[in-house]
Amino acid sequence: MIINKISEVSSLIANQLYYKLPYKCGIDLHLILLQQATIECYTSKELQKYKDIVQSLTYGCTISTSTITIDNTNREQWDLNNPGCTSRKQWEKIAYKICNQYRLEFIVEDINKVCDIAFDITRNIIDCEVLTSISIQQKLCSLDITVNKEAARCSAEYKLLIEKYPNCNISKKEYIYLLDNSYSFEIISSIYDKSLQLEVDPYGNTHLISPLSKYQIDKDLKFKEVIVNSNTKDLVFTNKILEDYNITNIKKQQILNEINFI
Repeated sequence: MIINKISEVSSLIANQLYYKLPYKCGIDLHLILLQQATIECYTSKELQKYKDIVQSLTYGCTISTSTITIDNTNREQWDLNNPGCTSRKQWEKIAYKICNQYRLEFIVEDINKVCDIAFDITRNIIDCEVLTSISIQQKLCSLDITVNKEAARCSAEYKLLIEKYPNCNISKKEYIYLLDNSYSFEIISSIYDKSLQLEVDPYGNTHLISPLSKYQIDKDLKFKEVIVNSNTKDLVFTNKILEDYNITNIKKQQILNEINFI
């Protein structure tokens, strides 16, 4: 503290001399003497008096700073909100938790794919409505429930899909193929409505394409249950999808009873 104050006073005196101002300083000599003082032999009372003098002469020379305490409170939530600032190792741990939360079942675990899926979900690139659509399609497909597929209706819906979503990249043949695999106009529309795309490869595998990655549905995005947003609990959208299928009310209610609110 004394050295800091001497340095401060020295700068002040140097400026006064530079501008040829009268020398005015009543503490510089006191500070030098205090710095050279031998305090080992002081009694407790004398030492306290010494400290009080030092305090009075150096007061304000040191900027006080608040103590900052850093701990891991809410660290995981911060990582979820800031994946770009999170270490790869930490994000891998979180990615598995996110995928488990969304009831995803991996046939072949690819850590890079897991991380990409978790990122797309947390950044709402693949939003909950898309997850609802895909998980319903998988549930219906597992129950061998198909969509109503009249030729005139299929042509009209495909034309509407192309007009509404200019980025739609599937052919009419691929559209009918998707209908045969328990996709519906509503499900396909919900995907393109979120600026995502579907792709059918030469082997008949259907992929969901996001700006970040490409996911094979039924492999990378395989759901154990039907997923619905727990905040909105929007069953209107779910019921709207189910209206396109040849399904009894009993079977429909069975599917609704198996919903997992995320």
